[in-house]
Amino acid sequence: MVLTAGFGLLLLTAVGSVMWISLEAATRNTFDLLRRTAELTVDSIAAQLDQHLGAAARQSEYLAARVAEGAVESADPERMVEIMLGALAATPQVNGIAFIDPELDTLRVGRKEGLLVWLRSDWSERAEIAAMIERIRDAGPHTWLGIVWVGDFQEAHVAIVAPAHRNGVYLGSFSSVVSVRALSGFLDRLDRDFGTHSFILHGRDQVLAHPSLIGAAEGLSEQKPLHGLDEIGDPVLGDIWAPGFPLAILENSTVKGQAVEGPDDEQIYLYREIDDYGRVPWTIGVYFFGREVNAELRRLVFALGAGGVVLALSLLAVFFFGRAIARPIVRLAERSRAIRELDLSSARPLGGSLFREIDDASAAYDSMLSGLRWFEIYVPKSLVLRLMRLGEDAVRSEQRAITVMFTDIADFSGLSERYPPAELVDLLNRHFGLLLEKIEAEDGTVDKFIGDSVMAFWGAPEARLDHAEATCRAALAI
Repeated sequence: MVLTAGFGLLLLTAVGSVMWISLEAATRNTFDLLRRTAELTVDSIAAQLDQHLGAAARQSEYLAARVAEGAVESADPERMVEIMLGALAATPQVNGIAFIDPELDTLRVGRKEGLLVWLRSDWSERAEIAAMIERIRDAGPHTWLGIVWVGDFQEAHVAIVAPAHRNGVYLGSFSSVVSVRALSGFLDRLDRDFGTHSFILHGRDQVLAHPSLIGAAEGLSEQKPLHGLDEIGDPVLGDIWAPGFPLAILENSTVKGQAVEGPDDEQIYLYREIDDYGRVPWTIGVYFFGREVNAELRRLVFALGAGGVVLALSLLAVFFFGRAIARPIVRLAERSRAIRELDLSSARPLGGSLFREIDDASAAYDSMLSGLRWFEIYVPKSLVLRLMRLGEDAVRSEQRAITVMFTDIADFSGLSERYPPAELVDLLNRHFGLLLEKIEAEDGTVDKFIGDSVMAFWGAPEARLDHAEATCRAALAI
């Protein structure tokens, strides 16, 4: 039990500690990986969005800089149209570019049925355009206007405006528009490449981009430029703001998220709000199902279960290993107790062992047992037991009156001449056995055998008052 408990405790402590440390590290690494995956996915959408829309920003700033430095004069409409068409051809995600001068006289270029076209318009009567120009003319290199409805294309666009100044004088503004449907196509490619479910929301309730919006913009108008969450045929995305619980793995992360119990599986949403493209913030993100995210956690649980099985098998092996070591030790202890009582008839040889130290101990025991059996022939067991009981007092010298008895076989010399040696030895053994029986019956002690004689005494090593009477009783019995 001590071997099994000791080895088992050591194994449990060692393996359990390693398993706990490994599981803790693996759990932390798994959650860190999931968090980094979430951040990477959302960051990828944000980066692609910036790249997609940033081209329009850079294009508008470039055109404004050309006018500001005098390379192109706003009064030269043909040259203005030329550079605007060139810029439009270089940025396929941009559907149209407009130059609006201070009097709201407007040059516009755009794509129509695969061709690049241009036209001139007078927007001086459009109060919303005048208000927009007044707001952005001194705001900075460019300003995102958010979502606008472009009647020429009959769909919603993301609009940006870049003002042009020369020597502090406002010369006009360039405005570019990017189709919302182009963003949906980008998300569709991302989902197919990475197996995600991506989306971009305008505010909380309007869907700006989603793979299901690649087709025609049906049911939309200037009054309703975007679809609502419940209009795109994606019930999972429709539950994004349903009551749920936050994700602990996103603590201290730039990405927010929550898990919502869906009808069939847990729905996990990861998103980030950005306010770079207008007054209304956008929400970019992805969603997963619990079965997709929990695969890593299931592997952890499997690893823990496998480790537990290995530990249980190891403890079982320790039990049998401990028994294999303990069994010969237990046998040695049991048979040593028989030796302690000088019960040599019950003591049996131990035999060998696989373990060197135990094998040495067993060999020493077997040798001792063999020697004691020879010793038993010549030393009375009762004397040895009494000496063992007396302990150190047995070897203390003192003067005491005792009674000594000597026996002798009459005419043993003549007897030995008539008997063969083997028969004579057998006769002596039977003779000494009978004498020893009578002497021990009276608690006497055999001192020595002298040929055919026996010397025995009473009154030592244990003192007794009737040692003479006991000697006589033994003599009469003999």
